[in-house]
Amino acid sequence: MVRSVLLGAAWMLAAAPAWAADGAAVENVRAMLLAKVGPACLAAKTPGDLETLALKLEQLPPATDPASQARQRGAIFLVSRWSDYLTALRAEDNAATVKALEDLIENTDWLSLMPRSPVLERYQQATETRWVDYPLDSLEDFDVAIVKLRDFQSKYGLSRDGVEKAKRLERLQGIRRRMADLPAAQVEAACRPELEDDPDVTTYKMMLLPLVAATYLDLPEGFRLPPKKGEVTFAYLQRLLDLAAKKGEMVVYWRVLAYRAGVLRDCPAWTTARLTALDKTLSGLKKEGDSQLMGALGDYLEALQQAGIPAQVAVSGEHARQIIETHPEVVDQLAATRQQEMVRSRMGFGDRFAPGNPRVMSGFPGDSGSSGPGNPPDSPLQNPDYWKKY
Repeated sequence: MVRSVLLGAAWMLAAAPAWAADGAAVENVRAMLLAKVGPACLAAKTPGDLETLALKLEQLPPATDPASQARQRGAIFLVSRWSDYLTALRAEDNAATVKALEDLIENTDWLSLMPRSPVLERYQQATETRWVDYPLDSLEDFDVAIVKLRDFQSKYGLSRDGVEKAKRLERLQGIRRRMADLPAAQVEAACRPELEDDPDVTTYKMMLLPLVAATYLDLPEGFRLPPKKGEVTFAYLQRLLDLAAKKGEMVVYWRVLAYRAGVLRDCPAWTTARLTALDKTLSGLKKEGDSQLMGALGDYLEALQQAGIPAQVAVSGEHARQIIETHPEVVDQLAATRQQEMVRSRMGFGDRFAPGNPRVMSGFPGDSGSSGPGNPPDSPLQNPDYWKKY
């Protein structure tokens, strides 16, 4: 279509010198050429498709009657602004696209050469809020929206932000389609939200993470629940937490809660207290298994002071009771250690490290085993692998 229209126009204009001696011939060819302008613009794919036409329009001799003069001016203006529109479209510059279309809307000389509706349609598409008008309530909605967005881009162009959004969404869509062949850790890393993400990109990621979260957290088979349609990360992980609490699976509860706090960057006091309670319970069980009864008892008692889950409270309380009943000497040892802690906490910094004072005591600040520079901070907000502790 483009080739036939433009070659026809070029052929007529190539014969222009011969028309000069015949005014009727000039007017006939002028009329034929102007009739081709509208179809040529609509058929053009690049600004280069209109270069020859624009040049020959400029070379046409002036018309003698006002109506023909207006049509010729309109043709030159239409080809010029349509070339600007195509240039902006290829550069993915939505602002320039809108400007070229606005110039056409404000001018009326070209209206006899091409219908106004294609310009208005393109202008409406270029100026409306395009992406958020699409429903984004499920992964299938995103598939449809991505197709629509790319179709819009091919016709009207997108802003730089729009182009970047489309690329990110398509990358995530590609990961989703290859998810079965990719390591869970790779998928999780690609879908983890970033602070600078566009809101729609974040929503897409929040719907993709439930597809891989249980596998990534290495949960037992009974916890690898399929996500519901449109279910986002918070709701999916809450279902896992409810199931873990019901089954008394403290390790599963720990992993899911710690992971949720990290991936959502939200760790309120309630979550912190529950993580501490679970941490101390699981730590106490490990120490008790290693015959470190005093440390285990201390962990159990600290866990009971936090807001935990029923399973954790029951385990901590029962194991603490057994140690107290079967090893009363451990209670005395723990009391003595806590007394030392109180004395140490009241000492000034200089006195604490004065000669003769114990400067390195297990569990105290300064202990070589404590967290320091270079060690992962003990927080799910700062350490993305915090959930791997158990």
